[in-house]
Amino acid sequence: MAQNSKEHGAVVYDLVLHAYTDGVSLSGSSLVKFWPLEFIVCQISPHVRFRFVLIAGIWVDKTDPLMNSYLLPFTDELIDLYENGVTWTHPKSKIEFTAKVSVPGFCGDAPVRAQGQNLTQHGGRNCCNICEQKMVRCRREGTDEKKRVFTFKETNSRLRTAERMELQGKETMKMKREGRRKHVKLCKGVKGRSVIPSVPCFDRSTAFYPEYMHIVLGLVKQFLNLFFETKRQDVWSLKDHKDDISTLLTDIKVLDY
Repeated sequence: MAQNSKEHGAVVYDLVLHAYTDGVSLSGSSLVKFWPLEFIVCQISPHVRFRFVLIAGIWVDKTDPLMNSYLLPFTDELIDLYENGVTWTHPKSKIEFTAKVSVPGFCGDAPVRAQGQNLTQHGGRNCCNICEQKMVRCRREGTDEKKRVFTFKETNSRLRTAERMELQGKETMKMKREGRRKHVKLCKGVKGRSVIPSVPCFDRSTAFYPEYMHIVLGLVKQFLNLFFETKRQDVWSLKDHKDDISTLLTDIKVLDY
């Protein structure tokens, strides 16, 4: 059972869950994708936590799920679990407890985060799910090709908030209903409402975070390649310091408690 806490002198066995979903092809030649909706219990010790993954739902189709539709039944369940909890009897003391359940975080890659927050997909003008910085088109050196990029700014962009995202979604939906133009310009990249904010303790603007695999094997690997593997002489590089950095990294020791 989860680790307990004290509240006003009483033992409380409330649970905190974290959610995750992503699409996996059933085979190399198949167009069908398998989308499990998974939860882990944060109170379980990290070294055994992933032995007790909860599978709450499965989506199997050739198209990606619409997150508002896919997650709607689970948001209703999570509201009930937060408000009414789960009643159970302790196996030793035989005392009856009610455990309240909350889900303050959702892990996923960029497309999942965009769908969950109902934002424009990565590469869109306002695709950042953390702030409202606008992407600009830049010409790739030596070509006529233009790509959208986030340029460096001296001043910080305004961070997103759940309240402002809700208003921006309403503004976008209003423009869609009025049909002002053929292609509706999204208000700060927000497509409309999301069912996620109805979950207690869940903040639409901050609760979605990147998964470990994409950060380490994607982003970090890309930066390391840029730092160390560039062949151009006029580009800043750390390739002359590879041995020194390797020595520093191998000298890092895990703390012994």
